[in-house]
Amino acid sequence: VLICILWFLPSGNGDALRADIYLDGTVEHTVYLDEVEAEYTLMVGSCEILIEKDAVSFISSECSDSLCISRGRMTKSGDTRACVPERVVVVLYGERSDGFDSVVY
Repeated sequence: VLICILWFLPSGNGDALRADIYLDGTVEHTVYLDEVEAEYTLMVGSCEILIEKDAVSFISSECSDSLCISRGRMTKSGDTRACVPERVVVVLYGERSDGFDSVVY
């Protein structure tokens, strides 16, 4: 009898977050959110992006539907938002110090 136990380590809790902000498929900005001391905004294309400690959100865009703004704040590793008409994408990544995503026994 072979028994396999799969245990996923928590992600997003206590991890340092990195935001990569893309314009036309190229990284324009990389922000380490745990290093943010005061909130500020970045202009990427025609999108204004709010950078806060542990959160990122679109606050303005020239697109007609404003879905990127209405989706709200990104706070967890894996969160992704895109303003497709303006070709701007924001992806949050968790920076793990142990290097493990899962453990199998």
